[in-house]
Amino acid sequence: MTTPVQVSVLIPVYKAEKHIARCAKYLFEQTFDSIEFVFADDASPDNSMKNLQDMLDRYPARKDFVKIIRHNRNRGVGKTRLDLLFSASGKYIVWCDADDYLAPDAVEKLFHAAEDGNADIVSSNFRDVFADGSIKERKRFQWNGIVF
Repeated sequence: MTTPVQVSVLIPVYKAEKHIARCAKYLFEQTFDSIEFVFADDASPDNSMKNLQDMLDRYPARKDFVKIIRHNRNRGVGKTRLDLLFSASGKYIVWCDADDYLAPDAVEKLFHAAEDGNADIVSSNFRDVFADGSIKERKRFQWNGIVF
């Protein structure tokens, strides 16, 4: 990467072999270009990292924008998230779990919302998609009935 990264997308990976390919596909198809993807393999005992590598092979243009942190032993999601945070070089951070997937323009919209609003934090509505195919719409972050 020759230009400064604006957004770092941080993804902890542990026992995610069923979901990581879909997650990576939607990340690698983002419309925003000033982006890096930092994956942390928390010593996952399954094929998560092989499946991620297969997706990297399908999106060779994104390889230079991917960092992979590897743990020799499972450290747990808290320490893994800290390692991800310390490895990020972007102005903004997007947290993404390995079973999440984003709309193709999600990072671009969040970036512009932060920049246009001179915001430190931005959020968006989201959907919970269940195994049976049902979907539950969620509003932005809610706490004690207050929507942020």
